[in-house]
Amino acid sequence: MNILPENSRRLKALPVLFSLLAYGREGYRYIVDNSIELAQEFGNYIRKSSHFELLAEVRLNIVCFKVTAACDTAEFLQRLNKTGLVFMTPTTFNHEKGIRAAFVNWRTTSEDIKLVCSLIENIINSK
Repeated sequence: MNILPENSRRLKALPVLFSLLAYGREGYRYIVDNSIELAQEFGNYIRKSSHFELLAEVRLNIVCFKVTAACDTAEFLQRLNKTGLVFMTPTTFNHEKGIRAAFVNWRTTSEDIKLVCSLIENIINSK
């Protein structure tokens, strides 16, 4: 049980133990469920947008999408990340270049999703 790399080097499992003690199983469940719900919310926005297209169905906490507007994906992503309000990464899915949004921060809220949707619309419309 304790020979896995995650648990055998310099107390790497200690933060997990402390967060379990602080939040418990229900707290962890809420964090995971919230991340999934927020990914679904962002995926629904992408699905309805005329500027973006989902590259894959939203499963768990990852949203993979591409820019369909007359805008280069790499340039769009650079402008988005340069705002400092959000950070997304480039990806390739089924040989198509796209953007990967991963919902992993336990403090992310539905209001943050609205902010990101507004932000990416502004970037697309300012082109």
